[in-house]
Amino acid sequence: KALGILYFDLHLYNEAEDTFKKVLEHPLKKDKDTYFVYNSLGKIYKTKRMYQNAIRYFEKSVMADDLNVKYEALMEITDCSLLDDKPAAGVFSKIEKAIALKPESYEARVLLAKALVKDGSASSRDRAEEEIKTVIELAKKPEVLSKAYTLRGIVYYKQGFYKKAIDDFNAALDYDPSNSEAFQNKGAAAQQLEADL
Repeated sequence: KALGILYFDLHLYNEAEDTFKKVLEHPLKKDKDTYFVYNSLGKIYKTKRMYQNAIRYFEKSVMADDLNVKYEALMEITDCSLLDDKPAAGVFSKIEKAIALKPESYEARVLLAKALVKDGSASSRDRAEEEIKTVIELAKKPEVLSKAYTLRGIVYYKQGFYKKAIDDFNAALDYDPSNSEAFQNKGAAAQQLEADL
C-alpha cells in the first residue's frame, strides 16, 4: 500500500495502479485497506481522465463503513461525473448524500452549486446562488471561498451581469491567485463588458 502511495505521489500512475491492484489480490488484506485501494485507484483513473473507471472504483468505496471514506467517494463520483460531461441531474442524489453525511461541508455545497449551475434551469440557478451565498457567508478556507466566488461569477456571467461577474472573479483571485478558472472567466466577462459598451 505504501509503495502505491509513493508511486502516486511521484506521478507514476501506471506503477501505482499495478501496486494497488496487487493489494486487492492479497489474501490478508483488511476491509479498510480494500476501500483505501478502491479510492486510490479511483484517484489514479481520475488523474488519467478515465472518469468511468474512476467512478466504478469510487462507487465501491461508497460501501465502506467509514463515513469519511463514503463522503469522499460520493464527492469524487460527483466531480468525475461533472468532469465527464454527464447530465448534472444524475449527480444530485450523490451530492445530497454527501451533504447529509457532512452537513457542515462547504466543499460539498460548492460542488452542489457547480452541478446546479451546469443544470442551467432557472430554479437550479436560483438554488445555486443560495448555496454559494451560504458558503461565502460561512466558509473560512480560502480555496473554498475562491471556488464559491468563481461559481457565482459564472452565474452572473450567464445572466449577462458582466460587471458583477468580474467583481466575483476578482474576489476569487484574491482568495486563490492560482485559480485559472476565475482568471479565464474574468477575461471572457471583460470582453463581453467591452462589447456591450
